[in-house]
Amino acid sequence: MLLGWVITTVSSSATSPLWRDILLSRWQKPPPPLPCTRPIYAATEALIGGPSFLQLHVCVRHEGMRYDFVPLEPNRPSTALALLTGGGVDGVLRCRRVQPRAQPTRWVLLGHTSRRSEEMAAFAQQHCSVLTLSSNNCWTFARALLDYALDESH
Repeated sequence: MLLGWVITTVSSSATSPLWRDILLSRWQKPPPPLPCTRPIYAATEALIGGPSFLQLHVCVRHEGMRYDFVPLEPNRPSTALALLTGGGVDGVLRCRRVQPRAQPTRWVLLGHTSRRSEEMAAFAQQHCSVLTLSSNNCWTFARALLDYALDESH
């Protein structure tokens, strides 16, 4: 019974309102770039240790850097158990150089920003480090980072 709930929950996550909101909201058709702006992208990929066809993890790319938020110990059974029962686990924010991959990531252009990579990294480092599936996960992190990057009032 629990396995059926997990499969239903996980498979419906790829079509969740947050995913549609990130990719189909105001960023669906990015405005033309202004001078001195840089593109910002998002992509989904498999969870760490998960099957490649289940693209549930989201990451953001900007100026050759890749940002995402993952559990500190993603392959431990206790991590999965804590998350699936509504608990939180220690998370880690990863800011890494984009590396070429054997299977290329399909990046989706979401807009352009005048923010520099240093500003993006500083904002990302302020993110809460406790990861939960319900309220503080890779999707909410990506949304917060995109909101910061695309905020035109700075």
